[in-house]
Amino acid sequence: MRFSIIAIALSLAASVTAAPLEKRIIGGTAAGENEIPFIAEFLSRNSPCTGFVVHPRAIMTAAHCMNNRGRTGVVYGSNRHKGGTSAHIVKWLPHPDYNRTLNHHDIGLVFVEKKISVKPANLYTPPHSYPKTGSKVVAAGYGDIKVAVGDQPPVHSEVLNKVTLYASSKTTCKNNYHDFLGDYQFCTDYKPLGHSVCHGDSGGPVMVGTGRDRYVIGLINHGVGRGIKCGETGGYQYHTYIKPYLPWVEDEIERFLDSE
Repeated sequence: MRFSIIAIALSLAASVTAAPLEKRIIGGTAAGENEIPFIAEFLSRNSPCTGFVVHPRAIMTAAHCMNNRGRTGVVYGSNRHKGGTSAHIVKWLPHPDYNRTLNHHDIGLVFVEKKISVKPANLYTPPHSYPKTGSKVVAAGYGDIKVAVGDQPPVHSEVLNKVTLYASSKTTCKNNYHDFLGDYQFCTDYKPLGHSVCHGDSGGPVMVGTGRDRYVIGLINHGVGRGIKCGETGGYQYHTYIKPYLPWVEDEIERFLDSE
């Protein structure tokens, strides 16, 4: 039986090179307890990432988070680093068109053995649409909160952090990253300076609205700026826009459930 992932969520409640994201949310604030209950954290020494619950058996994250998954585990439902409930991963599924070099279609699903006990995120529904230039979005993730300086290592946050960002125009996104994929991505800039997301936050939700009216419209993908650190002027953050992928998400969840 075909289902709607949106219905489930509601019912249960000059060219530059793409740079690997560094490990921090900069200039953010701690998310409150249960403020983002659908958040998930992938625990890995090599490739820590964030994700979010989209179905009782599925977590969405960036496909590049699956490149070095190794012994990665996942926990969900807490604003504390390594907190929450642990889930056993049974399947990793990057999008079939994912291009690691160009960062295209950087989205994937992670299926777990048992039902997740938190309400899934609300995904794109009208009237929310592709973010307008200058519009406000909120991104969340588990990452470092202070940049490494000299011999001093970065400082890792012990709580989930969130940061307000502002959408750039498609023209700006394209001008700063020539492989920008139009309707499948959007970008945000580093204004005000000192506010950004980075590698440890990859796969985390990019949201609009608040409370029950909060919707996830994108997931954190990659940063652009040769030699530019997160939060510095001249850098942009690129995010996967979820709406075009919803049919694929629904089909794959249905296929997974039917295979059991």
